[in-house]
Amino acid sequence: MEYFQSVTIVTPYARFSTKDKGQRTENQLPELQRFAQAYGYIIYKEYVEHESSGTGKRSELQVLFAAAHQRRFDSVLFWSLDCKLPLKGGQSKLESGRL
Repeated sequence: MEYFQSVTIVTPYARFSTKDKGQRTENQLPELQRFAQAYGYIIYKEYVEHESSGTGKRSELQVLFAAAHQRRFDSVLFWSLDCKLPLKGGQSKLESGRL
């Protein structure tokens, strides 16, 4: 009998924060990579945002949403959940489960 091992594919999302000086992409990515490795996750792609959430652009987040829509990965890894995902109907896309 053959058994199939379940593989979880993740994508880290790191962003620069102008308010919280501890949130730099250089310290976020290694932690997210270690987390993925510790749990045996496979990293699809790393998304790094250098734009402030105040600009409203956040092009990498838009690319991440497009990849999520195409089901290229199972989960997104965040340094912190205060990453200010865009709101949809008063609810963040993360809360609604609609990435």
